[in-house]
Amino acid sequence: MTLLTSKIVKKLDKCLKFSISKDETRRNIMGVNHNSELRARVSCNGHVLTAIFMNYSDELKDLTIDISNGTLIDREFPRVSKVFHPDSYEKMKMRTFTITKDMIKKNASPESGTLRFYKSGPSFDIIDGETPLFGLQSKFLEPLADGSTYEVYYKNEYSPVIFRIVTGYLHYMVIMPFKL
Repeated sequence: MTLLTSKIVKKLDKCLKFSISKDETRRNIMGVNHNSELRARVSCNGHVLTAIFMNYSDELKDLTIDISNGTLIDREFPRVSKVFHPDSYEKMKMRTFTITKDMIKKNASPESGTLRFYKSGPSFDIIDGETPLFGLQSKFLEPLADGSTYEVYYKNEYSPVIFRIVTGYLHYMVIMPFKL
């Protein structure tokens, strides 16, 4: 097992904050939910869901906290199990991919922002003779873009893609694919 260093804890927090919605019309997902179904802290912005299985609090069970001011959000958080369950990755295909900052910098325009994941690795280019496994908007990979290699679980090009944030631990970022 990997020791959870302060660098890893900061990365987990970065992922959790990244996937908090900023959409005022979707107030119910503008915070961190202490999800009793998963026994994890969860945030979601409609495209990215992060589940951190650390510092879950039974006292805050099923409450959503606006972390910008520490207040409770008085709206029901969506049922996470409809998109993600910690055991779902066991039924999926797994590959490892390295995510770098260059993959995010290339996101200059919407048409170039789709990162295709091939068996040979991620690419913004269409590779002749090779079918992409799935495609993601590169901006959603921002908190993971530190040169680390991740276990990536996927079912097909249309299903949510699961990035295991820390090898050996149940900390995930689930990203909805981009239609290729």
